[in-house]
Amino acid sequence: MAYVKEVQSVIDAGVSEEIAIALYDLITAEFEYIAEHPETEQFRSRIASIRKHELAFFRSIIDGACAKYPLPVELNWRKVIFKPKRVTRCEVCMNYFYDVSRNGRSLTCSKQCARNYRNYTRTGGTAIDPRYSRQVQEIPVDFSPDSDDEFGHAMLDEVEEAEQQRLYQQDMELMRRLYSF
Repeated sequence: MAYVKEVQSVIDAGVSEEIAIALYDLITAEFEYIAEHPETEQFRSRIASIRKHELAFFRSIIDGACAKYPLPVELNWRKVIFKPKRVTRCEVCMNYFYDVSRNGRSLTCSKQCARNYRNYTRTGGTAIDPRYSRQVQEIPVDFSPDSDDEFGHAMLDEVEEAEQQRLYQQDMELMRRLYSF
């Protein structure tokens, strides 16, 4: 996969791809802990304002993330370039992540979220509220079980009883409404 140049420079320094991506995700998580905002643009502007007005603090966050785990090479804020405009939100899990794709249009934070996003777009609806092809409230019931199918008859009896109970409650509610005048 082709990465954005700041991530590629970390990879070229001797860090594996997975670790470089995890490092940028760790830095993003540190900034999310410090300057969390529900809107992505506000979050980006808060990080940019920290970089502009509190540069030493901005650099210490990056250095702290680099020092948190043992890496094959020593990294600091000079080698790890963090651009606030690359931070975005995942369409599936709504977590902030650093977009390492070269074109900057990644919608998901991980392969798992990308798989889920593709499933959501295929079935319709949105990633937050997908439309399923099978109705979750439906229970598949065989309304004509064989004579020796005990489980089928028990399930059919249970469904019939639940339906009678629902109809009875519906009738009682209607009676209450009629006699409440």
